[in-house]
Amino acid sequence: MLKKILIAGVGNELKQDDAFGIEFAKKFRDVVSHLGHIMVMEVGIGGIHLVQELHAEYDILVLVDAVAWGEEAGHIYFREMEKVSDIEEMPVFEKERFLPTCTIPTLSEP
Repeated sequence: MLKKILIAGVGNELKQDDAFGIEFAKKFRDVVSHLGHIMVMEVGIGGIHLVQELHAEYDILVLVDAVAWGEEAGHIYFREMEKVSDIEEMPVFEKERFLPTCTIPTLSEP
């Protein structure tokens, strides 16, 4: 059985080369569109829709981004995660570190 793969292009389109991950996702999506087990998405800088998409239980997550980690331009880094915590199993105080606090202002009548 083929593993479900999510490829996420990360970056900020307003910052020139920082949009590398997004541009990669746009072009690579067409290359793999016929493969049902691979999903390609543009994440941008927000990331909340990436978190939502991860609930689809992918086997592999590939993040594509431009980073400055000291090597020459064009160097490809591979990092492997051993385990990602299940947020549902975290104590409340740990969840608060990972989830942003949303405040919705309300309008009051004068």
